[in-house]
Amino acid sequence: MKIRKEKIIVTIGAFDPVELSDIEFLKKARRKGDWLIVGVHSDIYLTKYEKGFLQNYNSRSEIVRNIKPVDEVFMYNDTDGTACQLLKIVQMCYPHSDIFFVSRNGDKETSPEGKMKGIKFLLMK
Repeated sequence: MKIRKEKIIVTIGAFDPVELSDIEFLKKARRKGDWLIVGVHSDIYLTKYEKGFLQNYNSRSEIVRNIKPVDEVFMYNDTDGTACQLLKIVQMCYPHSDIFFVSRNGDKETSPEGKMKGIKFLLMK
């Protein structure tokens, strides 16, 4: 059975370590659309913005990939502190889909992701 990817939900996170609240968030995010893409923060991002990491990117992304609501995990350049490159990649991969960026904080007006053309912004706690 082919899954239609008309409404794609994109979110990001460190997942270091994965917590129950992360899994619940991903479940809620997945219910908002047809397909859930997760961008896992790079080791460079965590060193620069989060004071280091416990598990490397490969371990964290493999764990996230195996969480049931997650359909795809993407690697992207997040050294600017945003998910803008991830969203551009998703737009290229799925040009005919509605793409929603789901954030746990921030808002459309102040978030660089919320200002991107063709991206709908959802704040979800």
